[in-house]
Amino acid sequence: MLTLLKTLITSCGRPDLLEITLSSLLKNQRERLDIIIHEEKGYTEEFTKKWKWFTTLGYTGGVGQHNSIAQFVENVQDKYYLHVEDDWEFYNNFNWIKKAKRILQKNPSIIKVVARGENVHPCDFKNGWGIIQPKEFYGNMWYGWTWNPGVTRLDLLKQFQIRGVSEKDMDNAIHDAGYKVAYLEGEIYKHIGNERSTRL
Repeated sequence: MLTLLKTLITSCGRPDLLEITLSSLLKNQRERLDIIIHEEKGYTEEFTKKWKWFTTLGYTGGVGQHNSIAQFVENVQDKYYLHVEDDWEFYNNFNWIKKAKRILQKNPSIIKVVARGENVHPCDFKNGWGIIQPKEFYGNMWYGWTWNPGVTRLDLLKQFQIRGVSEKDMDNAIHDAGYKVAYLEGEIYKHIGNERSTRL
């Protein structure tokens, strides 16, 4: 029996962006996904009718993105999962999810594989992927951890505190534990929410 990859989409009151994210993620998708959407501000009636047979919809009631992720991670026992926020557009021009899982399988020190096209970290690509190298941003050294879309090893992520922890503190903790983040080469998805705050 083919295992479905658990997929968490965290969302916050941007149904039009969520629609693009979900539609593009599923278009030409070669992996079977079990999609769970955590929405902070409730679903529109139209969205609920369209997607209720394809996804599991959950209203988180303003607990915040990190607490939504923590709730998901605490209740899923699979080895890998895909995390996506509600403001990304996917191309799926090759089976990037399968490639990400293979990288994780062969490299036990890699905790996550991401694929953002506008990669701002140094990265030496070989065979279509590479390890993210540290870079300083605004006076802080960043090592590569991000909540941007990617396939993550749950057994490694479960070692870390997520609730109430900033992305930067997660980045530091993961680096200190000796884990790495990998990048896939090429523009596999793009960010579409730059001008759309989740704090409306």
